[in-house]
Amino acid sequence: MRRLGMALVLAVALVALAAPAAFAVKPVTEPLVGWDGSVELTEYCAFPIMLEYQLTGTVTSFYDGNGVLVKQEYHWYEVDTFSANGKTGVSGGRANAQWIYDSSGELLKLVGTGTVADITLPDGTRFHTAGRTDFLNPPIVFTIVPTNGGSGDIAALCAAFAP
Repeated sequence: MRRLGMALVLAVALVALAAPAAFAVKPVTEPLVGWDGSVELTEYCAFPIMLEYQLTGTVTSFYDGNGVLVKQEYHWYEVDTFSANGKTGVSGGRANAQWIYDSSGELLKLVGTGTVADITLPDGTRFHTAGRTDFLNPPIVFTIVPTNGGSGDIAALCAAFAP
């Protein structure tokens, strides 16, 4: 009887260990492709600043047991060129973002952490911001100021690019 009990415990343990592997979907890591572009920033200064950006990095996608996408983790290095009124500044920095989805594929959370901007301004000074940015509350397409964290001096940024 004792042998039967041990055999039953061993069989249940093997099934329990094998079941998650049978239903798990391995995360997929891919390079970021097509994450270059430009945007006109109009919300910081009395004049627009043009931003050209280039990102290199990876995205890892995580799936539930049914193969439904539930989370993506982005890790990248970004090179930005800011220009206005014939003046140019360059920024570079590493950042991460996490995209969380519900079971129907609806985006629930999009949070970025790390360097938001680290710009060498035309006059040689630095504008540095870093922290956590919630891109969904309120909806943000692009920012140089984090939701939480340290922000550089916006007035000095504008003065450096002023006509």
